[in-house]
Amino acid sequence: DKKLNNLIKDVKKELLKFPKGHPTEYAIYPKNLSEIYFDRRFRCGEDMYSILNIKREEKEKRREQFRKNFELFGAPVGIFVYIDRTMGYPQWSDVGMFIQSVLLLALENNLHTCAQESWASFHDLVNKHTKAPKNLMLFCGISIGYMDTSKVINNLKTERASLNEIAKFIGFD
Repeated sequence: DKKLNNLIKDVKKELLKFPKGHPTEYAIYPKNLSEIYFDRRFRCGEDMYSILNIKREEKEKRREQFRKNFELFGAPVGIFVYIDRTMGYPQWSDVGMFIQSVLLLALENNLHTCAQESWASFHDLVNKHTKAPKNLMLFCGISIGYMDTSKVINNLKTERASLNEIAKFIGFD
């Protein structure tokens, strides 16, 4: 609606001055991301730009793709998820479980979603538009709508670690 469109317009203006966004209130990635996770993150980005036929040296095209985050990738609905600043790591995991529930409920209702921590880089603008109380910290945004299957990017399937790489089951012989 009008309120969401106004937020998107304000963020677009800010992106002209700060193409990578503002500093976030929390570290989206640890400073010393271990090699295995760094490699997976890097591969995901490379795969995305490859499917879009955007080369590494095409910085403006990469920035243009990044900016689509702040248009909710064309979705008509945006949800902004906050966490109380007094919460600790266990409650951050609760927020993750809540987000996953929202994503799964949307899918159950034939809607598509995209969780976007990128919105944390414009937390001040989002807070201004949502009138969030100061005790809350923006964690992420969620785009909700119908996937445009004609867009090549929506065919991207990121590589996943095998179950044996990420879990060990004991007592299930």
